[in-house]
Amino acid sequence: MKPELFNTTSELKTLAMSAPEAVQVEVAHTQPGYDSTVPTDNYIGVWNKTTSHLSCVASRRYGIVQHRDVLEAFADTLQEVGLNIRGGIHYDEKGDEMRVQVFFQDEEKLIKDDAKGIQLGVRLINSYNLTNSLRGEMWGLRLVCSNGMKLPGFEAVYRRNHMGVIDVKKGMTDFVKTIIERRPVIEKLVMKNIEETLEYELSVKVFQKLFEVKKHRKILLNKLEAYKGKRFTKWELYNMVTNYATHGQGLRISAIDWLQDKARKLLTQPIEVLIHE
Repeated sequence: MKPELFNTTSELKTLAMSAPEAVQVEVAHTQPGYDSTVPTDNYIGVWNKTTSHLSCVASRRYGIVQHRDVLEAFADTLQEVGLNIRGGIHYDEKGDEMRVQVFFQDEEKLIKDDAKGIQLGVRLINSYNLTNSLRGEMWGLRLVCSNGMKLPGFEAVYRRNHMGVIDVKKGMTDFVKTIIERRPVIEKLVMKNIEETLEYELSVKVFQKLFEVKKHRKILLNKLEAYKGKRFTKWELYNMVTNYATHGQGLRISAIDWLQDKARKLLTQPIEVLIHE
């Protein structure tokens, strides 16, 4: 599905009103040799009202967190702290999985790098089908190349399993304020990686060790050949991976997340650790 774009918190709240909705339903099963159904005691169904299908069967302890509640609580928090934003809401085809990417447009929120800077933002994830917990991650957009990047140190600033009652509003408030306060820490890490230079042969060893999936390892090693015989920075290596994760054709959401996690690891861990891990 195409992303639903917004440029203000008011537009985000308007889009929240049409977010797919889920409800709890009872689940029944048949017994061998009988035509009648029997209600289950330990499980419930999660029914997506908007797209009219069964999202999942879950434990009775499962608590549905509505996409709309997440979006509205997040928008309210952004209004309270006075941030100018833009972003997009992505749903899977059935409306069960939601990913929201938001970028703070204020100039002072930019993280310095070796080019035009990184636009700080957040990514929110929620689901009705047990694929993801409700979580918020620190996210960034490198302006010079539009690479999306999962920034280190805040991979899951906010994470709640769908169990019981969740105070979404409090979680969103704490999440956003923490990210804003910790911006200088991320900027320091970025500058450190800009200053660290590498050689081609060493980088090949890192990629061979870091990327266990043959398909992605082959693609990235081919991209790395452009640096053969040159010295380059760890930051350039990191951006090579995030560029592939952002602009690579036909990548599944799970593959993108996996690549972003690998990129974060590349940015935060010493080369010696990556090679011998």
